[in-house]
Amino acid sequence: MNVHEHIENHIELYLQEEGVNHKGLYDDLFDHLYLEVEHQLQYTKDIDEAWATALEMVCPDGAQIIQKDLIQLTTINYRVMMHRIIFTIGGLGGLIILLSLTGFVGELIDLTFTRQLIMFGLLIITLSVYPYSLVKWYKKSRLQLEG
Repeated sequence: MNVHEHIENHIELYLQEEGVNHKGLYDDLFDHLYLEVEHQLQYTKDIDEAWATALEMVCPDGAQIIQKDLIQLTTINYRVMMHRIIFTIGGLGGLIILLSLTGFVGELIDLTFTRQLIMFGLLIITLSVYPYSLVKWYKKSRLQLEG
């Protein structure tokens, strides 16, 4: 067995022992560890010393911690993105409904001043209270999502 095969076997064994099962992360860590061991072998002839230094450089807290962090970050970001999209679509739908109600109520009332007053009031509610409430609901549900 040559040096390169020994390094490859050592890295594969380490990643399996750490329980790294995320394919992309496995490949990345394998590449980084392999290159770092080769780099360290330029300064020392002892493979064990090169391995220990490379491991400290690439995975100071262990590969399992890196995998755990990766899964948490990608899962939270995906949920937050979906949450924002749903709230945006729902908020726009609600805004369209409120604006259409403003026009509908204006058509029902024949008195010009009263009709304008009611339309103005509904427009103020639609443009001020509704967005504020929507943002408040979003922040509350975001806390529940993360908590």
